[in-house]
Amino acid sequence: MDSDSVICFGRARILEDISERTAALNAFQRAFQPEAPPISQDRVKGCGAVEIAIREMTGRRERSRQRTLWRHVF
Repeated sequence: MDSDSVICFGRARILEDISERTAALNAFQRAFQPEAPPISQDRVKGCGAVEIAIREMTGRRERSRQRTLWRHVF
């Protein structure tokens, strides 16, 4: 069975500041829907956002019973 997995280690921080949260949510949205309009302040107020500063990532990819492991430290 083919599979992929990634585990990240780092520090998470809740974005309390509304302008910082707005910027983060709009950047995330643009990554997946570049043509979408900006998210309104009212919608941002009802959303949460968490910034994760990744310090290490490990991963595994398996294709046709061939397994590849990797690790990246920032």
